[in-house]
Amino acid sequence: MNLFKPLNSETCLELESLGQALDKTLKPRSAHLKKLPLDIADLSFILTEGRDELVRPYWSEARLKAAYLWYFMPWNMVRLAPLVAGLPLGLKEGDKILDLGSGPLTLPLVLWFARPDLRTQKLFFYCNDTQLTPLQSGLALFNQLAGENSTWEIKFHKGSLNDALKRAKGSGFALISALNVLNEIRPGRHEGLAHLVAGLVGEMKAGLEPEGSLLLVEPGNRLGGKIIELAREAALKRKLFPASPCPHSLECPMLSPAQKTWCHFINEHPQAPDWLVRLSQAAGLDKTHTALSFVLLNAKKKNDDAGAAGLTGRIVSNPFQVPGQPGLCRYSCTSGGLVLVPGAERHASGKELRLEVKTSALDIKTGLRIATII
Repeated sequence: MNLFKPLNSETCLELESLGQALDKTLKPRSAHLKKLPLDIADLSFILTEGRDELVRPYWSEARLKAAYLWYFMPWNMVRLAPLVAGLPLGLKEGDKILDLGSGPLTLPLVLWFARPDLRTQKLFFYCNDTQLTPLQSGLALFNQLAGENSTWEIKFHKGSLNDALKRAKGSGFALISALNVLNEIRPGRHEGLAHLVAGLVGEMKAGLEPEGSLLLVEPGNRLGGKIIELAREAALKRKLFPASPCPHSLECPMLSPAQKTWCHFINEHPQAPDWLVRLSQAAGLDKTHTALSFVLLNAKKKNDDAGAAGLTGRIVSNPFQVPGQPGLCRYSCTSGGLVLVPGAERHASGKELRLEVKTSALDIKTGLRIATII
């Protein structure tokens, strides 16, 4: 079973119409429109390499606001929608949802695109951000797409992440999400990243209903993967268990000091609308794939393959060559730890497989046990 669910034709058309909705509600002034590709490139540099030099929030500058809304937000939809479409979120009529660091209503927009089955449900969204501008921009866009008679009720909370979590305590949210948020938080002078992440996970759990879920998504880079791994470790200590992507509820093998890789997943065939592809090319930021690290947590613990024939594994790497092994190999995460799967080049990143692990067969280069696909 693939992790990224291909979007159907109707959803692809709706993503295509996102450009029209942006044009109607959040169209830049003509001067900014002409320079939009250059402004997108500028904001890309700021977000990846120049964030420490940012004097004020980029939302306060019109050209950078336009760059985010026309490029980064749509790519977030393209990146997240295939993932969210297949996640067991368990949302139902009347549920309350908290989206931390929501920006332009990231989670409500993603759910609207990816989960049309939820559009008729009465859902209550509480969207938090440090700035009102992105929240207001997102609401204008959502109303244009969904119509002002949508059954979803959306409320704003302007404030820090810590403020939002204090307000959330005991609120009984069915889902709390933090999408591309935790990587922007820096530990204090005498506070490590693990301690910071653990504290935030504990506060998030305090805002959930007993059967509620916590969805954390970060960029698919080394830092994003590390944050997700640490969050998962902290959640296990608080009796929250991974519903996805992990095939088990045991310790994450990526946390081993011997591991040089990190848990992330690549969608090699993102279904971006044509207008976004053209704009990306004009900005010199053409994308051939999208990547992310994530975990969905709740109170339900998996059985970890106890007594089963073979192990359930999840592909967690790109294909690579290993001398002496047939075809291209990929790493797979299992309840027995990380294993090497030769000849796995045709299986997509994130795919769930049944594996037979050869306990006596170790790969000389990686030191991992070798698994074959059942």
